[in-house]
Amino acid sequence: MLLKRLCGPFSLFVMVSGVAWADTMQASMFTLQVPPQWHVRTNTSRELVMGGDRRVGSMSMPMLLVQFCSNDPSAAEAGLIPCAGSCDTTIREMVEKLGKSMHLEPLQRAEKTGGIIEYRTMAPNAPEKNDITGIALSCSARGQAFLTLVSDDQESAGQVFDDILRSLKWNAPAAVAAASASSGKASGKRRLHPPAK
Repeated sequence: MLLKRLCGPFSLFVMVSGVAWADTMQASMFTLQVPPQWHVRTNTSRELVMGGDRRVGSMSMPMLLVQFCSNDPSAAEAGLIPCAGSCDTTIREMVEKLGKSMHLEPLQRAEKTGGIIEYRTMAPNAPEKNDITGIALSCSARGQAFLTLVSDDQESAGQVFDDILRSLKWNAPAAVAAASASSGKASGKRRLHPPAK
């Protein structure tokens, strides 16, 4: 079920680079650094969509899609998507599915601080346009986050995608976060909200 949700919209998102990374975006399970001119289009317990003011046809640019699931046994009760499989299983299924419609570069796997596992690949020359697509899966004890980015800037798309991935920080488990909040510690991070419709 998660695979169907994650893979469906990947070809619809475009991103441009060359902007400063300034604001911290707080999602339900993690934070991301984003350019200050971006707006949050969707920020739910399952999905984060961010985009800029520039329009190309019916699409906002830049734009980024992040979909995620939780390893918490009570995830469904909390309104989160429960992760259906291990990190390795999820990325294997995604690469197999996406590889049928586009050429993927070799998959890179990295182990990061705090037990984070990250998979990353790029797909040059996406099927419908001369774009480059970034695909990544970040896995922690809390859950899995699938990031999709499509850029019309072939030269810098890889670096921009690396910057996004490097900035992704998983939140502490709810029990730890609650204890931290009750002790009066302030994170100082700014929460961005979707623009008023």
